[in-house]
Amino acid sequence: MHLRAVAAQTLAEVVRDGRSLGDLHAEAEDQLPANQLSAFKHLTFEGCRYWHRYQAVLDQLMDKPLKAKDADLTALLVLGMIALSQDQDADHAAINETVAAVRELKKDWAAKLVNAILRQWQRQQSDPEAPWLEDMRFQSAHPGWITKRLTKDWGEAAAGMLAQNNARAPMTLRVNTQKTTRDAYLAMLTAAGISATATVHSPDGISLDTPCPVSELPQFAAGWCSVQDEAAQLAARLLDVAPQHRILDACCAPGGKTCHIAELGGADLMAVDVSPARLKRVSENLTRLGLQAQLATADLSTAAWWDGQTFDRILLDAPCSATGVIRRHPDIKLLRRPTDIAPLVALQRQILAQLWSMLAPNGILVYATCSLFGAENRDNIAWFLSQTPDAEQLPLTASLDETGGQMFPQPHGNDGFFYAKLKKVG
Repeated sequence: MHLRAVAAQTLAEVVRDGRSLGDLHAEAEDQLPANQLSAFKHLTFEGCRYWHRYQAVLDQLMDKPLKAKDADLTALLVLGMIALSQDQDADHAAINETVAAVRELKKDWAAKLVNAILRQWQRQQSDPEAPWLEDMRFQSAHPGWITKRLTKDWGEAAAGMLAQNNARAPMTLRVNTQKTTRDAYLAMLTAAGISATATVHSPDGISLDTPCPVSELPQFAAGWCSVQDEAAQLAARLLDVAPQHRILDACCAPGGKTCHIAELGGADLMAVDVSPARLKRVSENLTRLGLQAQLATADLSTAAWWDGQTFDRILLDAPCSATGVIRRHPDIKLLRRPTDIAPLVALQRQILAQLWSMLAPNGILVYATCSLFGAENRDNIAWFLSQTPDAEQLPLTASLDETGGQMFPQPHGNDGFFYAKLKKVG
């Protein structure tokens, strides 16, 4: 089957069935030839990234939307419009390939419809008076509720966040300081012909000028580095880990922060996650890096799993809307709903309060999310401090304190992230 048709079927499963693009990509690795995987992933990423923009166009070009069972046709139209927008020299080929994919999906009845809509978009996409230009979805390539919520939280700064959500994410490494130094690894990258620079915020990070397969990274299999966003690398550093500390990494999967804590000297480390499958990923990462931690599967909203021994340091990487990492996971735009936020906030507060009871006096808890929404971040911390007399909020870094702990996604830099550092006074 033509790659465009396969990509359309995949996008339909995201839109219609609520399946994650990550899971679908994993399945595709067993079904598609290796030489097609990169192009397939590109098509599906772009489809998710710009779905809402072209839905705004289709709402104007079609008398009525296609039925849910024909979500694959809608996906083909989106992919076709993206192709026409990105490469106007390939207009004829883009339309013909899309129509051919319609027939491969055994929906010949729609071939003329798809052809007509794409040709109309071809003629009108540069029209300065096109009706979709005023549509918030077209402008931001986000569902309207995300755009409105970010604008309410951050005002004019929201435009930059939305733009970065539509950009391609950089590839950032974390050097395993148990095996080498950042400067030494930068030299190894240079020798291997890989251009890279040291990150600004993380002392352990390296940003690649151009992403590459991990197989090309020097000593990757031997555990000399990991792929981890710069913002996420700050979590372990904020814990102020010492060898004598008993440490809990809560909601730990897939284990990037767990491994970083261990690299920084966290010897007595327990990593807990609710998902046994995701915990397997943590184990694999620890093994590759030559590190150790005690792993446990548990529901962190309860204390049923806890042995009663307090922790000196706790990292809570709370389950969240993930709106700060949309550029890495553009399917979030399609999977997340406005009704998801209130239950997430309630769960975040429940876990935070529960873990606080497990923190030793004078211990430190770092609360983290990869969300851009104030409700999940600053509002949660304000609520917690108002409810918890023995909690004191500690300063972070100069740049983080300026934004109340919120990191915005940056061009060629960090993802969106939030941090709060809390000390148990007593």
